[in-house]
Amino acid sequence: MPTSPAEPDSRRLAQHRVSGIDGLRALAALAVFFCHLAEMPASTHGAISQAWRAVWQHGYLGVSLFFVISGVCIGRTWLGSATPGEFSLRRLRRIFPAYWGSLAVICALALAVKLIFGTNDVAVLPASGAALLATVSLATAPVSSFPPMSGVYWSLSFELAFYAVMTALLLAPPARRPAALALAHALLCLLACRPGWSRIPLGFFIELWPLFGTGAALALWRDHRRLALAMFLASAVPAIAALLQHRLVAEWTTAILGTGLCAAALGGKLAFWPTPLVELGKISYSLYLLHVPIGGYFYFHALANRGPTEGSEILWQTAVVVVTAFAIRPLYRWLEMPFLRPAARVNPPPA
Repeated sequence: MPTSPAEPDSRRLAQHRVSGIDGLRALAALAVFFCHLAEMPASTHGAISQAWRAVWQHGYLGVSLFFVISGVCIGRTWLGSATPGEFSLRRLRRIFPAYWGSLAVICALALAVKLIFGTNDVAVLPASGAALLATVSLATAPVSSFPPMSGVYWSLSFELAFYAVMTALLLAPPARRPAALALAHALLCLLACRPGWSRIPLGFFIELWPLFGTGAALALWRDHRRLALAMFLASAVPAIAALLQHRLVAEWTTAILGTGLCAAALGGKLAFWPTPLVELGKISYSLYLLHVPIGGYFYFHALANRGPTEGSEILWQTAVVVVTAFAIRPLYRWLEMPFLRPAARVNPPPA
């Protein structure tokens, strides 16, 4: 919906899509995808193959980059949200339809494999009503002891926790919301200095909140520079603590680099991404949801065990990524894109 000249800058900013951010999303998604492909049993052991695997062995850090990017994008949306209901409805519309669609795809693939080969090695399906409820509501591990149907879904539970914090902060008076965010971020950063939150119920997200919060600080930078600077300083506390405790060092390195790249993207300095990469960034969520059960499963069973020659492993993995990107487009088109549009505003303020 077009914005009027009188609409707040924060609302116009929230609705503006940045191609540089989409390019970073694509890099994060590709890093995670190639990381999972590289973790599969090696079919060749030459120098080229080993170098390729070495490049992507840290591709899991793409998730850390996703958290920073999410903080930037959600922070921009949060600034333009009128009510907690509007914000939470928009977030739920964004994450759950495509997630539920991916569950349906996994179940269908598992059933097909079971019928054809007599065994299901695609995913662990829920074995009880409680497990099914946890799966549908994204309350699987790390929220509970129920395993997710795909190993990548853990990060979505973190995202929901981040959304819950941001929704609660919208209960503050509009003029005080940025300050409330800065205060909450500082508190959570202090808590994050203490390891072991993953073992405490509902505290699982605290250790990684600073990654998301640092991105949110960048979203505040334009209109609330002092508060954003305070948030960056607060982020330095768990970063230093992690360095001293020899934990999350790679994650924090990624967060710092990712924040700088996001800042450059918002400033229009990362507009050089090729169009295919920007388009891949737009479908990165759907790709992330299904890259393991579709691309990873196909690669492992159809290609990896057939002994590709030295160097061809790279070509096969690249081809699997490209084919998977095209295969998931229906999910993006039917269950993600329709919900990217802002939901109807809950209790809109007077014009």
